[in-house]
Amino acid sequence: MKKIVKIISAILVLVLSTSLFGCKKNKPVAPAGTPTIIPAVTAPPPPHVTEAINSLLHGNQVSFGTYEQDGDTSNGKEPIEWIVSETWVSNNKYIVMLISKKTLFVSQYNETNDDVTWQSCSLRKYLNNDFVKDAFTIDEQTLLFENEIQTLPNPNATEVSSNFTTKDRVFIPDYGDYNEFDMFIEDRADLTAAAKKQAEGIEKDKYIDNSWWMRTEGQNLKYALTFNNTGEAVFEDGDPVDSYCGVRVAIWLAIVPSEK
Repeated sequence: MKKIVKIISAILVLVLSTSLFGCKKNKPVAPAGTPTIIPAVTAPPPPHVTEAINSLLHGNQVSFGTYEQDGDTSNGKEPIEWIVSETWVSNNKYIVMLISKKTLFVSQYNETNDDVTWQSCSLRKYLNNDFVKDAFTIDEQTLLFENEIQTLPNPNATEVSSNFTTKDRVFIPDYGDYNEFDMFIEDRADLTAAAKKQAEGIEKDKYIDNSWWMRTEGQNLKYALTFNNTGEAVFEDGDPVDSYCGVRVAIWLAIVPSEK
């Protein structure tokens, strides 16, 4: 079969999955015009491009990058599994949003218990710098798309009313994503074996078990919202920013269709 998508060193492996979900709020903010959601394109694409689009639709599974996940560093890092959340057409590129299938690691939202938002928290700095270098090769990093991400305020918080946009290559979900993520939330995002080992070394009163961070503030700027894998979201108060929760990572890829 002819190659239908230009992917560096065959690093993007597409595997069909039965689970379907959508995430439309974080779609790329195009400087000129609104990107068109697939498959509602203005003109029918060539057959080989149509096949590429179908493989990148939300709900499919993707292996991209590597990260230590089995807790055994002697055998190297394991491929990261992602779920395709959404695919868009923008400037002749396919912009693909991916959500990690599992909770990859445990982290504080911020290293200190200070007033903080997603803009200034230490987790955002780690994800867009050290995590990128650790999880992706130089060639893989060229596929990461730095997107404008809008973070909506927590409607239940009366003390804060932040509403801002950041540019991120790597991020985590926010409050506005919750209702659109219900299908992938049901997957529970279990911790990897490495993340479980990491959690075992954290003081019990500092670790929020079976939860992963959202990027939305909680009752005040010393708290951030979390999602609990038992099926409940901590919407009103959140958890202290210097406590430890799981991290479920999201990224955007920019893929150029090949003419071959």
